[in-house]
Amino acid sequence: MVILKNLFVLLGLGIILALSSCNNEIDASHFIWNDNLYIATYEPISDEEIGMISRVVKGTAKESGEAKGIAQGTRLYQIKGREISSGKIGYIAYELDGKLYIASKYIQ
Repeated sequence: MVILKNLFVLLGLGIILALSSCNNEIDASHFIWNDNLYIATYEPISDEEIGMISRVVKGTAKESGEAKGIAQGTRLYQIKGREISSGKIGYIAYELDGKLYIASKYIQ
């Protein structure tokens, strides 16, 4: 009986963990560029400008140029020697307070 009770407790915890991981909201600073989601990091870099953030959203960004946690007008840069989007790999630099940082492509 104790084994069965422990099994139900573990099963219940597993269900709670599975349901809590189903949230599709992204808390990290991020943006969409060319239909790919990029998560912002704080690695400094420098290179050539490719565009800018056109709109800030409260939830998860869904369209190219939208961002959460990154200001409207933030400039985006291609990083020399790195792919913007190639399969599961992709990097874009963004400007924050006069410095350039790397955002890496997010894969679900």
